[in-house]
Amino acid sequence: MADPGMRRAEAAHIKQDTFIESIAEVDEMMNLNLRQAIIQRVHDKTDEELYEVIEDSIGGAEQLLPGLGVLFEIIWEHTDKSVQDTLVHTLKEHLASR
Repeated sequence: MADPGMRRAEAAHIKQDTFIESIAEVDEMMNLNLRQAIIQRVHDKTDEELYEVIEDSIGGAEQLLPGLGVLFEIIWEHTDKSVQDTLVHTLKEHLASR
C-alpha cells in the first residue's frame, strides 16, 4: 500500500508538470499570435513604408523589439548564406565596440 504522502507528492508533481506544459503551450500560442499579428500589420506595406517601420523601430521603445525580431527572422530565412555571413560579421564587429 502506497504512503498517502507519497501519492500527494506524486499528484502535485503531475499537476506541476501539466501546469508547466500548459504555460509552454500558451507561450507558444502567444508567440505565434504575436508573430502573425506583426506580419499582418506590415504585409501590405510598400518598400518605403517597411523602411520607415524599421527606421522608426530602431532605438525606439523596447516594446518594438519583438516586431524587429519577426522582421529580422523573415529577412534571415530568405537571405542567402553570403548575406547572412555579412550580417553576422557586422553584428560581431559592432558588438565588440560597445
